[in-house]
Amino acid sequence: MKFDIYHSGGNQLGQMDEPEEESVEFPTKDKAENYAYDRACEDYDSYAGLHGIRDVDDIVADEEAENEDDAWDIYRDERDSSVDYKAVQVKENPKKEEIKKNAGV
Repeated sequence: MKFDIYHSGGNQLGQMDEPEEESVEFPTKDKAENYAYDRACEDYDSYAGLHGIRDVDDIVADEEAENEDDAWDIYRDERDSSVDYKAVQVKENPKKEEIKKNAGV
């Protein structure tokens, strides 16, 4: 099945108006959603320490964690509450495919 993947690393990083990928094949919707989640986490992680997104060092410096493991737990909780993602199954349109075929696309 083909899915359009939408993801954003957090509300402050942008909207999910357009799919980030072309249609991607997955055997199940769960697998597609897991992929979308992973991509959203990658977006978020790339901004850690910037634009108000705290990284593990910031969390330790703010004395919110007793150790680095606790800081990672806090970081993951903040990330999970900020990321947006979804996978939307692409409905095949036989007429559209036939038009592409006839046009040589």
